[in-house]
Amino acid sequence: MTRTTITVALALAILAVLAPTAHADPSFDTFDAKDGWICGTNEGLVDNHCLNARPRGKALNIKVFAPDPRGPQESASFDAKFDDRPCPHDSGSDDGTWWEFSDGLYVCHHFGTQP
Repeated sequence: MTRTTITVALALAILAVLAPTAHADPSFDTFDAKDGWICGTNEGLVDNHCLNARPRGKALNIKVFAPDPRGPQESASFDAKFDDRPCPHDSGSDDGTWWEFSDGLYVCHHFGTQP
């Protein structure tokens, strides 16, 4: 092998090791440490969930982390008007709209990339 071939092979090996972590989404612990987010069962939420405690507007942003399969995020609202809003990407919604998760709290799960 030539010196150039070894250098290229070594660079590719380093990139292969670093690439998954370089593009990984922030972890549960990252959001748990952020100001303005509440996370997990210690805060009264579902395990592996973080809630933006300072939302803008009427919808709350909820991040969902592995191993929970409902991620990567959900939106929730206490506004009853959200009950009629489209949510076709949520398999928990049998009529294609946001659904009432608990009394007066409407939820929409977001799987994958949004259209």
